[in-house]
Amino acid sequence: RDCYLARAGELIMSVPLSVPVRTDLVQSLGWATRKTLQEGKVDEFKAVFAQSLPPPVCGDDGSLEEAANNPLESLRLPANSMLGTTIISIGVMVLALALSAVEIRTGRTIQELLGCA
Repeated sequence: RDCYLARAGELIMSVPLSVPVRTDLVQSLGWATRKTLQEGKVDEFKAVFAQSLPPPVCGDDGSLEEAANNPLESLRLPANSMLGTTIISIGVMVLALALSAVEIRTGRTIQELLGCA
């Protein structure tokens, strides 16, 4: 954990409000965005989002001892839990590299070599 780091400032978050799909929607979505901001709904949603964040696992003084007593720490996965995913990813990359080498060496695509194309 990074409990020894000093926290500077509040949570940085980006909430996309609207993304115009077509140019004729820009004015309508702009109006809806302004209306939502004026009604204060954005601030309400930000407050709801901030309340749904898990509590910090570090102690008030940044100590790890208090973090170890936190029940959320027992839910943390060990580093070896990613071992299977890592092995599969490496295997796929090695296979892709081997197929690429075959294509470069023969000058034909894998589909041509297998008779699919």
